[in-house]
Amino acid sequence: MGVSVAWAVGGLHPGLAGSLVKELLDGSDPFVTGLVILSMLGVAGVAQPTWALRRGAVADRVASAFGCAALFLGVLAVAGALFTGSPPLFFAGSAVTGTRFGLAFMGSSSRITHAAPPAPRGETLAAFFTVAYLAPSRRSRHCCPP
Repeated sequence: MGVSVAWAVGGLHPGLAGSLVKELLDGSDPFVTGLVILSMLGVAGVAQPTWALRRGAVADRVASAFGCAALFLGVLAVAGALFTGSPPLFFAGSAVTGTRFGLAFMGSSSRITHAAPPAPRGETLAAFFTVAYLAPSRRSRHCCPP
C-alpha cells in the first residue's frame, strides 16, 4: 500500500506543479515550476539514504508506516498554501511531501525486497511495481465513473 500512496502523490504533485505555480505566483515560469518539482523529488531522494543511514535495521517497516502516515501532512500543507495564497507554505509542503514520499517508497520496496525469496525476487519486484503503478488509476476509475 505504501508504494501505491507514494506513486499517487508522486505523480499528481509534479503533474500539477505548473498549474499550482501559476495559481500562487500569477505566472508560469518554468524555472520556478522546476524548483517546485525539485523541492519534492529532490528532497525525496535525499530523505531515503539519510533515513537508512540513521535508522539502520528499523528502516523498512518504520519508514513505510511513517512515510504513509505523514504524507498527509505535506499534502495538507500544499492544499493550505492554495487556500491562503502562501508560496513559502507551498514550498515547505512540497518538501514535506517529498520527504514522506521518499520514505514511503523506500520502506515499501525494501520490505518487498527482503521478504521475497532470492530466486523469484525479480519477478516479485516486477509484480510489485506493476501493482504500484496501476493501483492509483484503478481507484480513481472506481471513484469517478466516466
